[in-house]
Amino acid sequence: MKRILVPGLLLCISTVFAQAPQWYTTHTLRTYQPEFYIVGVGAAEGANAMEKAKKNAQADIVSQIKVQVKSEIRTITESYQLNQDETISSDFKSQSRTVVNEEITGASIVETHVDPSTQIAYAFAALERERYCESLRNDMNTAWTQASDLRSSADDFLKRGKFSDAVHSVADARGLILAALPKKALHDAVAGKAYIPPNASSPVSFTGDMKTMISNVHMEKLRGDSQGGKVGTKFGEPFTLRVLYGSIPVTGAALVFESTDYLQLGDGVTDESGAASFTAHIRMLPGNTLRVRMSLGELSKEFERNLLSNAALFSFTPHLSDLGFEFSTQGIGGQSAEALKGRVASAVSKIGYRVLPVSRYRLDLTMHSAPPNKSEGFSGTLSTVKIEAVVTLVDKQTGATIGTYSASATGGGRTEQDAIAKAASSVTVNSMKLADLLEKVEQ
Repeated sequence: MKRILVPGLLLCISTVFAQAPQWYTTHTLRTYQPEFYIVGVGAAEGANAMEKAKKNAQADIVSQIKVQVKSEIRTITESYQLNQDETISSDFKSQSRTVVNEEITGASIVETHVDPSTQIAYAFAALERERYCESLRNDMNTAWTQASDLRSSADDFLKRGKFSDAVHSVADARGLILAALPKKALHDAVAGKAYIPPNASSPVSFTGDMKTMISNVHMEKLRGDSQGGKVGTKFGEPFTLRVLYGSIPVTGAALVFESTDYLQLGDGVTDESGAASFTAHIRMLPGNTLRVRMSLGELSKEFERNLLSNAALFSFTPHLSDLGFEFSTQGIGGQSAEALKGRVASAVSKIGYRVLPVSRYRLDLTMHSAPPNKSEGFSGTLSTVKIEAVVTLVDKQTGATIGTYSASATGGGRTEQDAIAKAASSVTVNSMKLADLLEKVEQ
């Protein structure tokens, strides 16, 4: 019995293997040489076996290319020194990992076979290297050429004092090359040889160009420095400066006027002479310093350190205001009233105004609370309440409401009143917005 079954089983197995086409086991067809083609094979059985086999053959090609693309990513990262910029390096690697799936088309099914004894379907796919890479080269040639044109345009903008246009032109050029490099990785993986761009432009070099441009800008203070005055009144003269690129006035430059802890007080745009002015009310600011820096829109965060290095600093001396404000709490009792009054009064003092028992101007404090949210915990029921605190500035002499300011906070406690008191004591007062309100008295 054993002598009959074992040879029969071996015969059956060898018959099955004999039915698989040779090109499937060897990954070769004489017409499709590896020098000119990337080939893939696939097999499948069951329903729609041939369609599955074709997809598997094409997926085999994609898999091979992905492996080679990983190698090209390392090569390009090193040759273009992309690791010098963490953001650029990360974007390049991310785009390169997806470019294979998005860009691989054109692999043809050139041979198929169905084993009559097993109904297993086989497919052979081929991707012509040169034909596929031709479109990639055209895209990359266009990208590098356009990037070069944009870089040249940037120099022209600089000569005319259009600094922001120049920087954004270089940023656009960088974006073109950054988008082209994943295609280069794919091209080099498929072609088996490196694409040589028409010029040496790279994302890192363009970033360096933008940093150099920013470093060549300087701000010249014209007037307004070292002023003094009482809080709430206007400065005697505007803060005025001129922005230059070398000796060329920078026109149309967006400027930000702010404190040294980034509280923005205003903005401006330079005129044809590169000058801009800013008029403000006197406020207590960190270091009693007004900082003026350029803004480059969406590029400002990336080049923040560079922009700060050439910012202009105006100093001033603020004096305590003659104005004072009395307080009134309406509809608030107990701890909540004292906590809220304390928060607002402290902010008023820090801004540079007086807190008085009696004054012509009164700050009415009111508070509104939402229904509490209750939850059960290990220590019992916990109430959480959100409040809105409203500060209303009133001229007692005329009875007129000058303006309002509001802030919200959330607190928790064992009772609703405890939660409200906690919220009142944690209200964060925006000193800039409160100062805007108090300055209306002077206006």
